[in-house]
Amino acid sequence: MMSRSVTMPFMTLNPSGGVRVALAALNEIASEGIAVEIIAPDYADESPVDLHRNIRVSVLRAGGGRLRRLRYARALVQKLASMDGLFIAGEYQTPLMISAAGLLGRRKRRLFYIIQADDRLAHIRYGSQPILLKPLLHAAVEIGYRIPAYRISPSRATADRVNAHIHEIVHPGVTRPFLQPLRDTWRNERFVVGILPSRAPVKGFEFALRAFEDLRREGASTDFVVFDGDYETDYVPGWIARFTEHARERGLDADIVSFYRGCDIFVMPSLSEGFGIPPLEAMGMGSAVVVTNCGGPMEYACADENALVVPPADAGALRDAIRRLVANPELRKKLIAEGHRTAHQFTEERWAKRCAAITMELLRGAGRPAPPTASRRLPRAWVCGGVACRGSAALTSGPRSA
Repeated sequence: MMSRSVTMPFMTLNPSGGVRVALAALNEIASEGIAVEIIAPDYADESPVDLHRNIRVSVLRAGGGRLRRLRYARALVQKLASMDGLFIAGEYQTPLMISAAGLLGRRKRRLFYIIQADDRLAHIRYGSQPILLKPLLHAAVEIGYRIPAYRISPSRATADRVNAHIHEIVHPGVTRPFLQPLRDTWRNERFVVGILPSRAPVKGFEFALRAFEDLRREGASTDFVVFDGDYETDYVPGWIARFTEHARERGLDADIVSFYRGCDIFVMPSLSEGFGIPPLEAMGMGSAVVVTNCGGPMEYACADENALVVPPADAGALRDAIRRLVANPELRKKLIAEGHRTAHQFTEERWAKRCAAITMELLRGAGRPAPPTASRRLPRAWVCGGVACRGSAALTSGPRSA
């Protein structure tokens, strides 16, 4: 008889893109009548999105202090040891904990692993952990990639980097509020350049700051703004506007949708991304986009077709790309139109429905998922500007019963 429950442990519930896309999948799974349990620590247990009524959040006490993550990890393994069924993992620590709990509790379990990025890069190489701890964490990620599971990836770049058997590539996407009609004209003589701030080195914020500083010194007709709704900005220079203040002065709502709507140009300077949803959100809202060639965004970004693409960690290239957009109205118009068309090809609804379909098939199956079938490299299904984009996506069959 098919189990009708799914469990997904989180190391933290926060407003990050990775958490949001995972919760979108869980909401869709719950809408199929499946009981979903989320496990989270008491220091980060607030969902950034509304949850379906079939989703229950179990909060484990970890307390405060520097050891709270270790206390939570221990409590999580103990709880998981008493459970069986299908588990979904979305962070590099959780596959190991699910597997360890299975051995401890001697219970059968199946794992659906959503590998959203190469965590060896995003969370370890560019992370803030002590240098002596990094090799251990790197090994933990490698072990997690090899635990028996049905694994999906958001992009070919991530699938190639993780060097694990990826069964399927499933693209995340944008939600309906970010798919707005294009505006007809530019609103100001000065161009508003927007960015999402981050202390994390992997997000490349320091390189964007250098580019902005160069443009500011040379007197470019650009104003810079960061979205501060869900982000700390105490480290951001004062000459860069905070969007809450920017919106108040202009009578705008201070939400993320209004932020993108207010950006003439949006910049994402990341060093590595598993997919990268913010540029797609900006495209859907009619911004011209500058993005780095950092992996995942190459699933949808076509250089000089729907975005300007620059090398990672290159402040000069970022500066020059913004200069091009300011000086070339025909290029802006082209990127905006093609970017807007691209955004409609990648929706969160498609992502969530595919994750739910995989979950339903795994619930019906017995034992471990079958190994991945041979993938075929086919041209991308979408075209920008009448010219097929370079790159390919793997098409594989869905999960099968062993």
